Amino acid sequence: MFPMLAVAQALVARGHPVTVAAEHHHGPTLATAGIPFVATDAVQPRPGGFRSVRDELAAFLSPRSLEQSFERVLEAAGEAELIVGNQGGYAGRLVSRYLGKPWVYCAVSPLALPSRHDPPLWPGVHGMQRALPAWPWLGRQFLFYARWVSRALMQPQIRFQKRLGIWDGRNPRFEGLYSDQLNLLMVSPALIQTQPDWPAPTQLTGYAWFEPHYLSNPHTLERHAHFMAAGAPPVVVAPGGSARLRPGAFYQAAMAACRQLGRRCVLLASPRFLAELQALAGDDPAVLVIPYMPYSQLLPGAAALIHSGGIGALGWAARYEVPSLMMPGDWDQYDNVRLAERAGWGHGLFSAAPDASVLTRALGGLLGDERVRAGLVRAYPQLNSENGAQQAAQAIGALLG
Repeated sequence: MFPMLAVAQALVARGHPVTVAAEHHHGPTLATAGIPFVATDAVQPRPGGFRSVRDELAAFLSPRSLEQSFERVLEAAGEAELIVGNQGGYAGRLVSRYLGKPWVYCAVSPLALPSRHDPPLWPGVHGMQRALPAWPWLGRQFLFYARWVSRALMQPQIRFQKRLGIWDGRNPRFEGLYSDQLNLLMVSPALIQTQPDWPAPTQLTGYAWFEPHYLSNPHTLERHAHFMAAGAPPVVVAPGGSARLRPGAFYQAAMAACRQLGRRCVLLASPRFLAELQALAGDDPAVLVIPYMPYSQLLPGAAALIHSGGIGALGWAARYEVPSLMMPGDWDQYDNVRLAERAGWGHGLFSAAPDASVLTRALGGLLGDERVRAGLVRAYPQLNSENGAQQAAQAIGALLG
């Protein structure tokens, strides 16, 4: 959501009234930004529980969730001039077609705009893809597979579109999401280049940096500043995706690897896990356990970032010339690792639960990799000059006329 919020803020700054429709847990963030918010409740988390990727997908695509989200977005979009959404914006796309309003597709990761000219890694089959020869024609077969699987998963949505009278035969996950007016990919050209088979018109905007100021806590900032000044640059550990919801093994392996390499580390986690992590760290002065804070305050001066391969964490790390060690677990993370390794932004570790010795070797290899250091130096000027949110807002404003 962060890139979308950055675009929303940029549109507001240009004088456009904006309403954001999203899952209810984004409400507090929108409140701090002062942007009107409508809760779609497309995915309802289980209180205190963990949902697997399969559970999340089933809930997200369930007929009732889709219909409820459609109804909420339809109500919110009545006076809108156009609707903007990303790869999770199925209801927004349906509402735009139902009301005949312009639709802008804002993809926030490259996997949302896959190309047969640069075949991505797909969740579920990435291991097979990496084991097979890197032949372009072979990579394209997995794109056909992904399209077939997604169409099967989208049958409830297809039936819903038919009931609404807006079904046009296009795959709801691919060309059915794309826009005839404007498609935006909010990722840096330092990471991926424009592909000839992307839908027209498509613009590569660069990263849409979003500063979550509500995560800034004076006490946390003070503790972090003291820790940074007390020794060598630390390794920051910040799992994302499903790893964020079950972080115990992730943190244990990372902390053990840092200790074996003689590296200090910062463990970043949700407040509900802080006590558990502090118990794991004990009184070790080389370990700092803190709640979330903005990457712009966390990463300057760090030696490396261990994370799950989220596109946002990857971009922020590269922006501060911090190498990434990525342990992907779901969604677009596998393909993000592929792109990051190619660009020289970091290394990937494709292991669901690496032990400390494996992670130690991986982290040591990353910290000593001159190719990664050169890749980050090369990307630095581009990443620090681009403003994807402003470019997206300008393109959307031009569409509005």
